[in-house]
Amino acid sequence: MTIHLRTCIGVEYDLPLIPHFIEYYKSLGVDELYITLSSPSKDHENLELAKLLLQKYEIKPFAIWIGPYQEDRRGNYLNKMVEHLGGNEWVLTADCDEFQEYPTGLHEFVDQLDRNGTTWVQGGAVDRVTATGEIPEKLNPALTLFDQFPAKCNMHRLRPEPKNGAFINGEKFMPKVMLHKKSIKLSCGNHIIVNKAGRAWSNAAEQQHKHKEVFEVGHFKWFGRISKKISQIRQDDFLDNPSYNQQLKHLKKYGKINFEIVGWRVNGG
Repeated sequence: MTIHLRTCIGVEYDLPLIPHFIEYYKSLGVDELYITLSSPSKDHENLELAKLLLQKYEIKPFAIWIGPYQEDRRGNYLNKMVEHLGGNEWVLTADCDEFQEYPTGLHEFVDQLDRNGTTWVQGGAVDRVTATGEIPEKLNPALTLFDQFPAKCNMHRLRPEPKNGAFINGEKFMPKVMLHKKSIKLSCGNHIIVNKAGRAWSNAAEQQHKHKEVFEVGHFKWFGRISKKISQIRQDDFLDNPSYNQQLKHLKKYGKINFEIVGWRVNGG
Protein backbone atom coordinates (compact mmCIF):
# COMPACT_ATOMS: atom_id res chain seq x y z
CA MET A 1 0.00 0.00 0.00
CA THR A 2 1.40 3.37 -1.07
CA ILE A 3 0.93 6.31 1.29
CA HIS A 4 0.62 9.66 -0.48
CA LEU A 5 1.27 13.01 1.23
CA ARG A 6 -0.09 16.27 -0.18
CA THR A 7 0.70 19.79 0.97
CA CYS A 8 1.01 23.41 -0.13
CA ILE A 9 4.06 25.23 1.20
CA GLY A 10 4.30 29.02 1.37
CA VAL A 11 7.92 29.89 0.63
CA GLU A 12 7.81 33.41 2.07
CA TYR A 13 7.55 32.28 5.70
CA ASP A 14 7.87 28.49 5.82
CA LEU A 15 11.09 27.88 3.89
CA PRO A 16 13.06 26.79 7.04
CA LEU A 17 10.45 24.10 7.76
CA ILE A 18 10.86 22.25 4.46
CA PRO A 19 13.81 19.95 5.37
CA HIS A 20 12.28 19.13 8.76
CA PHE A 21 8.92 18.38 7.12
CA ILE A 22 10.24 16.10 4.39
CA GLU A 23 12.62 14.17 6.62
CA TYR A 24 10.00 13.69 9.33
CA TYR A 25 7.34 12.26 7.05
CA LYS A 26 9.80 10.11 5.14
CA SER A 27 10.91 8.65 8.47
CA LEU A 28 7.27 7.77 9.23
CA GLY A 29 6.94 5.86 5.98
CA VAL A 30 5.38 8.26 3.46
CA ASP A 31 6.05 6.91 -0.05
CA GLU A 32 5.00 9.76 -2.34
CA LEU A 33 5.13 13.49 -1.59
CA TYR A 34 3.07 15.92 -3.68
CA ILE A 35 4.17 19.47 -2.92
CA THR A 36 2.84 22.69 -4.39
CA LEU A 37 5.02 25.73 -3.71
CA SER A 38 3.21 29.01 -3.06
CA SER A 39 4.98 32.32 -3.58
CA PRO A 40 3.70 35.90 -3.53
CA SER A 41 5.69 36.62 -6.72
CA LYS A 42 7.60 34.67 -9.36
CA ASP A 43 10.85 36.46 -8.49
CA HIS A 44 10.70 36.01 -4.71
CA GLU A 45 14.17 34.87 -3.58
CA ASN A 46 12.76 32.05 -1.43
CA LEU A 47 11.06 30.40 -4.39
CA GLU A 48 14.35 29.33 -5.99
CA LEU A 49 15.69 28.27 -2.58
CA ALA A 50 12.60 26.12 -2.03
CA LYS A 51 13.04 24.47 -5.44
CA LEU A 52 16.66 23.66 -4.56
CA LEU A 53 15.59 22.14 -1.25
CA LEU A 54 13.07 19.89 -2.98
CA GLN A 55 15.66 18.95 -5.59
CA LYS A 56 17.94 17.78 -2.78
CA TYR A 57 15.27 15.22 -1.87
CA GLU A 58 14.60 14.39 -5.54
CA ILE A 59 11.15 15.96 -5.38
CA LYS A 60 9.75 17.95 -8.28
CA PRO A 61 7.11 20.53 -7.29
CA PHE A 62 3.66 19.47 -8.39
CA ALA A 63 2.88 23.10 -9.18
CA ILE A 64 4.11 26.64 -8.56
CA TRP A 65 1.34 28.86 -7.25
CA ILE A 66 2.07 32.56 -7.74
CA GLY A 67 -0.13 35.09 -5.99
CA PRO A 68 -1.70 35.89 -2.64
CA TYR A 69 -2.79 33.13 -0.28
CA GLN A 70 -6.42 32.11 -0.64
CA GLU A 71 -7.94 29.14 1.16
CA ASP A 72 -10.14 28.04 -1.74
CA ARG A 73 -7.22 28.06 -4.20
CA ARG A 74 -5.17 26.04 -1.74
CA GLY A 75 -8.00 23.51 -1.60
CA ASN A 76 -8.05 23.29 -5.38
CA TYR A 77 -4.34 22.51 -5.52
CA LEU A 78 -4.67 19.88 -2.80
CA ASN A 79 -7.43 18.16 -4.76
CA LYS A 80 -5.52 18.28 -8.05
CA MET A 81 -2.48 16.64 -6.45
CA VAL A 82 -4.36 13.43 -5.75
CA GLU A 83 -7.10 13.41 -8.38
CA HIS A 84 -5.36 10.55 -10.22
CA LEU A 85 -5.59 8.25 -7.19
CA GLY A 86 -8.28 5.67 -6.58
CA GLY A 87 -10.82 6.37 -3.85
CA ASN A 88 -9.50 3.57 -1.64
CA GLU A 89 -5.91 4.83 -1.54
CA TRP A 90 -4.46 6.43 1.60
CA VAL A 91 -3.67 10.15 1.64
CA LEU A 92 -1.94 12.12 4.38
CA THR A 93 -2.89 15.79 4.30
CA ALA A 94 -0.71 18.15 6.34
CA ASP A 95 0.37 21.77 6.32
CA CYS A 96 4.12 22.36 6.36
CA ASP A 97 4.04 23.33 10.05
CA GLU A 98 2.02 20.26 11.08
CA PHE A 99 3.85 17.16 12.27
CA GLN A 100 1.39 14.34 12.86
CA GLU A 101 2.22 11.80 15.55
CA TYR A 102 1.31 8.13 15.17
CA PRO A 103 1.70 5.13 17.51
CA THR A 104 3.62 3.09 14.91
CA GLY A 105 5.11 3.48 11.44
CA LEU A 106 2.55 4.51 8.85
CA HIS A 107 2.45 1.24 6.92
CA GLU A 108 1.84 -0.83 10.03
CA PHE A 109 -0.78 1.67 11.17
CA VAL A 110 -2.56 1.72 7.80
CA ASP A 111 -2.74 -2.08 7.81
CA GLN A 112 -4.51 -1.83 11.16
CA LEU A 113 -6.92 0.81 9.83
CA ASP A 114 -7.80 -1.35 6.83
CA ARG A 115 -8.48 -4.38 9.02
CA ASN A 116 -10.82 -2.31 11.18
CA GLY A 117 -12.67 -0.67 8.28
CA THR A 118 -11.46 2.78 9.31
CA THR A 119 -11.36 5.47 6.63
CA TRP A 120 -10.00 8.52 8.46
CA VAL A 121 -8.04 9.64 11.49
CA GLN A 122 -8.57 12.80 13.53
CA GLY A 123 -5.89 14.83 15.25
CA GLY A 124 -5.72 17.88 17.44
CA ALA A 125 -3.30 20.73 16.65
CA VAL A 126 -1.09 20.98 19.73
CA ASP A 127 0.93 24.18 19.50
CA ARG A 128 4.61 23.49 20.11
CA VAL A 129 6.63 26.40 21.49
CA THR A 130 9.94 27.09 23.23
CA ALA A 131 10.30 26.23 26.91
CA THR A 132 10.00 29.92 27.83
CA GLY A 133 7.27 30.82 25.34
CA GLU A 134 9.62 33.18 23.50
CA ILE A 135 9.36 33.41 19.70
CA PRO A 136 12.80 32.57 18.21
CA GLU A 137 13.89 34.49 15.14
CA LYS A 138 15.31 31.43 13.37
CA LEU A 139 15.20 27.64 13.48
CA ASN A 140 18.24 25.56 14.31
CA PRO A 141 18.72 23.14 11.38
CA ALA A 142 20.85 20.84 13.55
CA LEU A 143 18.06 20.15 16.06
CA THR A 144 14.68 18.52 15.56
CA LEU A 145 11.65 20.76 15.92
CA PHE A 146 10.52 18.68 18.88
CA ASP A 147 13.80 19.55 20.64
CA GLN A 148 13.58 23.23 19.78
CA PHE A 149 9.93 23.53 20.81
CA PRO A 150 9.44 21.17 23.79
CA ALA A 151 6.48 22.94 25.43
CA LYS A 152 2.89 22.21 24.48
CA CYS A 153 0.07 24.73 24.56
CA ASN A 154 -3.32 25.37 23.02
CA MET A 155 -3.77 28.60 21.08
CA HIS A 156 -7.19 27.29 19.99
CA ARG A 157 -8.37 28.26 23.46
CA LEU A 158 -8.14 31.93 22.49
CA ARG A 159 -10.98 31.48 20.05
CA PRO A 160 -14.34 32.28 21.68
CA GLU A 161 -16.40 29.09 22.02
CA PRO A 162 -14.87 27.12 19.11
CA LYS A 163 -17.57 25.05 17.41
CA ASN A 164 -15.35 22.16 16.39
CA GLY A 165 -12.71 20.51 18.48
CA ALA A 166 -10.58 17.43 18.97
CA PHE A 167 -10.29 16.25 22.56
CA ILE A 168 -6.97 14.96 23.89
CA ASN A 169 -6.70 14.26 27.63
CA GLY A 170 -9.66 16.49 28.37
CA GLU A 171 -8.43 19.48 26.37
CA LYS A 172 -10.20 20.75 23.25
CA PHE A 173 -7.79 21.44 20.40
CA MET A 174 -8.26 22.69 16.84
CA PRO A 175 -9.28 19.58 14.86
CA LYS A 176 -7.28 18.34 11.88
CA VAL A 177 -7.95 15.41 9.56
CA MET A 178 -4.76 13.34 9.33
CA LEU A 179 -4.63 10.10 7.34
CA HIS A 180 -7.72 9.46 5.23
CA LYS A 181 -8.94 7.54 2.23
CA LYS A 182 -8.82 9.60 -0.93
CA SER A 183 -12.62 9.31 -1.19
CA ILE A 184 -12.96 11.32 2.06
CA LYS A 185 -13.53 15.01 1.37
CA LEU A 186 -12.09 17.62 3.70
CA SER A 187 -13.21 21.12 4.64
CA CYS A 188 -11.09 24.21 4.03
CA GLY A 189 -8.13 24.01 6.34
CA ASN A 190 -8.53 20.22 6.60
CA HIS A 191 -10.36 20.54 9.92
CA ILE A 192 -13.33 18.23 9.40
CA ILE A 193 -14.73 15.82 6.81
CA VAL A 194 -17.56 17.05 4.59
CA ASN A 195 -20.12 15.49 2.27
CA LYS A 196 -20.28 15.96 -1.49
CA ALA A 197 -22.13 19.24 -1.04
CA GLY A 198 -19.29 20.57 1.13
CA ARG A 199 -21.34 20.49 4.33
CA ALA A 200 -20.17 18.90 7.56
CA TRP A 201 -21.31 15.35 8.09
CA SER A 202 -23.69 14.64 10.93
CA ASN A 203 -21.94 13.29 14.01
CA ALA A 204 -23.29 9.79 13.35
CA ALA A 205 -21.91 9.63 9.81
CA GLU A 206 -18.66 11.26 10.89
CA GLN A 207 -18.01 8.74 13.64
CA GLN A 208 -18.93 5.62 11.68
CA HIS A 209 -15.54 4.96 10.12
CA LYS A 210 -13.35 7.24 12.24
CA HIS A 211 -10.38 5.87 14.15
CA LYS A 212 -11.23 5.62 17.85
CA GLU A 213 -8.17 7.53 19.07
CA VAL A 214 -7.38 11.21 18.52
CA PHE A 215 -3.68 11.92 18.00
CA GLU A 216 -1.50 14.94 18.53
CA VAL A 217 -0.50 17.07 15.56
CA GLY A 218 2.55 19.09 16.53
CA HIS A 219 1.94 22.65 15.33
CA PHE A 220 5.32 24.31 14.75
CA LYS A 221 4.52 27.79 13.52
CA TRP A 222 5.62 29.92 16.47
CA PHE A 223 8.93 31.27 15.17
CA GLY A 224 10.29 33.99 12.92
CA ARG A 225 7.83 36.56 11.58
CA ILE A 226 4.74 34.74 12.78
CA SER A 227 2.78 37.91 13.54
CA LYS A 228 3.42 39.22 10.04
CA LYS A 229 2.51 35.83 8.56
CA ILE A 230 -0.85 35.76 10.36
CA SER A 231 -1.57 39.36 9.34
CA GLN A 232 -0.66 38.58 5.72
CA ILE A 233 -2.98 35.56 5.59
CA ARG A 234 -5.84 37.67 6.97
CA GLN A 235 -5.19 40.37 4.38
CA ASP A 236 -4.70 38.09 1.37
CA ASP A 237 -7.71 35.88 2.07
CA PHE A 238 -9.97 38.64 3.42
CA LEU A 239 -10.31 36.70 6.66
CA ASP A 240 -11.82 38.13 9.81
CA ASN A 241 -10.94 34.97 11.69
CA PRO A 242 -11.58 35.20 15.45
CA SER A 243 -8.74 32.79 16.11
CA TYR A 244 -6.21 34.80 14.09
CA ASN A 245 -7.40 38.06 15.64
CA GLN A 246 -6.99 36.74 19.17
CA GLN A 247 -3.58 35.23 18.43
CA LEU A 248 -2.31 38.58 17.19
CA LYS A 249 -3.68 40.33 20.26
CA HIS A 250 -2.03 37.74 22.51
CA LEU A 251 1.39 38.18 20.87
CA LYS A 252 1.12 41.96 20.90
CA LYS A 253 0.11 42.04 24.58
CA TYR A 254 2.67 39.58 25.98
CA GLY A 255 5.41 39.57 23.34
CA LYS A 256 5.52 35.77 23.60
CA ILE A 257 3.29 32.78 24.38
CA ASN A 258 1.80 33.19 27.84
CA PHE A 259 1.41 29.74 29.39
CA GLU A 260 -0.94 31.04 32.07
CA ILE A 261 -3.42 31.78 29.30
CA VAL A 262 -2.87 28.97 26.80
CA GLY A 263 -0.89 26.28 28.65
CA TRP A 264 -2.23 22.75 28.15
CA ARG A 265 -4.58 21.99 31.02
CA VAL A 266 -4.46 18.22 31.05
CA ASN A 267 -7.84 16.80 32.09
CA GLY A 268 -9.15 20.29 32.71
CA GLY A 269 -6.55 21.10 35.38
